[in-house]
Amino acid sequence: MYQHILLPVDGDEGTEAAVEHAIDLANTYGASLHVLFAVEVRGLDLLEEPNLEKFREDLEAEGAAALEDAEVRAEDAGVTTVTTLVHDDPREAILTYADENDIDLIVLGQGRGGLSRLVLGSVTDRIVREASVPVLVVGDAED
Repeated sequence: MYQHILLPVDGDEGTEAAVEHAIDLANTYGASLHVLFAVEVRGLDLLEEPNLEKFREDLEAEGAAALEDAEVRAEDAGVTTVTTLVHDDPREAILTYADENDIDLIVLGQGRGGLSRLVLGSVTDRIVREASVPVLVVGDAED
């Protein structure tokens, strides 16, 4: 049923349950797990020049750590992974990656801060509405 599953990660605790679900689904279906981190680049030009490079480096380091964590966990479960870090708007990055890589399912963690407890976050909402493949939204089990 699923050959390629996309798991966008953002390093937040809210994605933990999504990581587990994505790994389990990939293992169950023998699918490859594509783990994606998008470094948000919009608005970075508003920062002072010295801060811009440091902020970008921090985001990239956070992304690399989130990708490595998901990759290690997936490989420990016997799941083949593909990890990608891109510099783009997360919504655009997820939709584009899914279309360009024959993704069969997108697994998203739902953010849990502020109003996101009541409604889907803007990234999740857009992916659910615009993706050309099924989207599984995984909430935090502690809610």
